[in-house]
Amino acid sequence: MMVRPTVYAGCWIWVNPHDCLITRVRSASNPFGDCEVIFDPLNPTCRNVYWNDENWAFTDNEYFSTAAESVRLSRFVKELKKQIIEEEQK
Repeated sequence: MMVRPTVYAGCWIWVNPHDCLITRVRSASNPFGDCEVIFDPLNPTCRNVYWNDENWAFTDNEYFSTAAESVRLSRFVKELKKQIIEEEQK
């Protein structure tokens, strides 16, 4: 059993099959999951994730498809969209 990795808001993690940007970190016992993340630069999507002792995984909670419209998430959406520019430059 692996201890949950140390993460922080603004940190990137892999949640199969997505590169995700952490927007909020919670206590390990939080019923919503360990973290909130956004992913998909073309359609910024917000989901909750948890550490399953081996990997990060999405919770069964519903996602918020309006991540791009959230003022709270705007700085993270901006960072996420940089991913498109960087991929296009490769």
